[in-house]
Amino acid sequence: MNEPQHHRGVAIMLTNVGIPEDNTVFPYRKAGERDLDNMRAIFVHGFGFPLLNQSYYNTNVPVRRWNHKWADAKRQYGDTRPNQAPCCISCLVRNSDFRNVDTVLLYISTHGVQSKGELKLQFLSEYADEDTMVPIQEVVDLLSDRSCPTLKGKQRIVILQACRADAAYQGMAVVNSSRP
Repeated sequence: MNEPQHHRGVAIMLTNVGIPEDNTVFPYRKAGERDLDNMRAIFVHGFGFPLLNQSYYNTNVPVRRWNHKWADAKRQYGDTRPNQAPCCISCLVRNSDFRNVDTVLLYISTHGVQSKGELKLQFLSEYADEDTMVPIQEVVDLLSDRSCPTLKGKQRIVILQACRADAAYQGMAVVNSSRP
């Protein structure tokens, strides 16, 4: 019988960039388009970490695809999962067996906000009235021994690329100098 392959690490990566034509709920993050590619270059191609969410839920993730508990119970959602994929990233992580992995990396690039001392990450919504802010504590708790018993004794790396502004940051002008 074949033993499961041992991995140095596995990665769960997602980036929310928004839609250029629609800045109403989730302002477009042009630079965010490169985030996922850059992190894949380092961890997947460089370190050889397989991407756990390779084929689904890695770009422009709706809040209910982060954790299906955020879905409004009044709304009925069809099962649009490819190849019987888990219904959300949280279920994917909770139901994965990490016994043959040394390290788990969770990378999220999205908008963030700090409100009343609590840090939150913004996901996309499919409905105008949907709450899209997920507390960072929920993200961290996802990788706890309690949520994921096969992570006990494993290294966990969490990288969050998100601002903590109370309001949208308008950016700043950058002058390109031709000086050597």
